[in-house]
Amino acid sequence: MKALTCVFSCITALALLPASYASQLNEFSVFQPVNGVSANIYVEQDTIVVHATGSRSTPLNTIRPEYLKRYSSRLYKIHDVDKNGTVDIAVLNNVDTSATRFCYKVYSYQPQSHQFSRQARYTQCHSPAGTVTYATGNIDIAVNH
Repeated sequence: MKALTCVFSCITALALLPASYASQLNEFSVFQPVNGVSANIYVEQDTIVVHATGSRSTPLNTIRPEYLKRYSSRLYKIHDVDKNGTVDIAVLNNVDTSATRFCYKVYSYQPQSHQFSRQARYTQCHSPAGTVTYATGNIDIAVNH
């Protein structure tokens, strides 16, 4: 059991690295959105799908075919977007015409349903200038350089 915990912890640590440039098309990532819950994320045809312990597989977002081909290493990011201690999933939604700004829809783990749901208040964009998390309501906009 300890070895299994270490594997999940190690994979979680790797998944939280700022950027991974390996293709995500034929791979899946295993991570822990919260302690004691494991989840995996993968691409099924043109859709990003996540499956967390105790729930059914949940399709998150359909990816444009041209994005699947051109940006296979940037289809999703796994990290705590809103800094609340729960690991979120950011799924590629839009790329600007110069291919320098990548914007992602953010999905958060919901402990009561054991599923991920869209965090409508967050959109995260990455560019050479840094990362910007756009938020609505009373939540501040965070800029990371």
